[in-house]
Amino acid sequence: MHLITSVKWSADGKFLAVGFKDGSLKLYDPQRTPPPNGKLELRTMKPPRLSRNGVLGWRGAVISAGYQSGQIIHHDVRIANHITGF
Repeated sequence: MHLITSVKWSADGKFLAVGFKDGSLKLYDPQRTPPPNGKLELRTMKPPRLSRNGVLGWRGAVISAGYQSGQIIHHDVRIANHITGF
């Protein structure tokens, strides 16, 4: 089980980002059909060095995550190679 450490809705309310103690981020679409027939989770994003995620902020399709290590990493949720800046 993963410990949730941060939660942030996108500005348009379409997506929910959830940060976890292991540093990973999960992106959810609450409008999708829920399990067992569908999947609310869109993707999981993991930074190269994992530490606890404490804060999230959206700007368009980019979610910025602040980590316990002091890093701030920008994740573009539209692309496979999601890390766009530190």
